[in-house]
Amino acid sequence: MAATVMDPLVLPSPQWADTLPDWMPAAVVEARARSLEKPTFSVGGVWEPDLATEEEVMAYLYCLSLEMPLRSEWTRVYLYVAGRVIGRQYQEAKLPDDIRVDSLGPDEARLLDDLRRKIWHTREKRRPKKGRNI
Repeated sequence: MAATVMDPLVLPSPQWADTLPDWMPAAVVEARARSLEKPTFSVGGVWEPDLATEEEVMAYLYCLSLEMPLRSEWTRVYLYVAGRVIGRQYQEAKLPDDIRVDSLGPDEARLLDDLRRKIWHTREKRRPKKGRNI
């Protein structure tokens, strides 16, 4: 379980990792710890144990947006997740009304859930396997 919390961040490229906001790595660790305590649900409300946290998605899309412009549906996913993460991190803060996304359409929700699965499985693959030498 400790590995789940302490796994390194999955980012599209390591070159932007040092530009993440100072609070982001700790927020990811805290979110991972919370996900061990209570079930993780997809955007559609289905319980799925193999989903990365929204904090991990925000870090991933933040770095991706520095590499290339995001398509409109990915921009909406990013703003949706960013609004939720920032709201948890800073209770009084919220995104400005003109960019805030309060809900996702079915296609955007599918994109978000697919990315959450991809990040989670990448984390699992990169995790060192201890005690499995044959």
